[in-house]
Amino acid sequence: MTILALCSCSKDDDENKDAYRPEVAKVINVLSGKWRGEGHASDEVLTFVPFGELKWINGTIGGVMWFHGKATRQFLYLDKTMETWNMYFYVDVEKKKIGMNGETDDGKFSIVPAIAYEYTIKDDNTISLHDTSLSWIHEYDYHRIR
Repeated sequence: MTILALCSCSKDDDENKDAYRPEVAKVINVLSGKWRGEGHASDEVLTFVPFGELKWINGTIGGVMWFHGKATRQFLYLDKTMETWNMYFYVDVEKKKIGMNGETDDGKFSIVPAIAYEYTIKDDNTISLHDTSLSWIHEYDYHRIR
């Protein structure tokens, strides 16, 4: 009976393992808000809105994934057409990565679009991001605008 209770508690801890770790909370607190990238071919704006705890989101092709919050990615194509992607985001502090997956109209996550950034927090108002989907190794600074 005691073993069952310990296993049950352990399962609950595993499901929320990143929600309360101080290093994850610190990154999420810094990311919260609106950021403008500089030095890009396009004026990219990222907005991060944390949930306050991990949320399990169903996928469009089945399965579930946990996310720390919602994000919006706005950017201009070369023809100056504005594009906005509504997304979910998660933070992996060990890999220093922010992963983002598309959000569908019915609230599910999608693997298209998806983007991942390696991050460096310079201070509370400046972060450096590298889009790992690009072959370039350039990192761009983003400054808090709200």
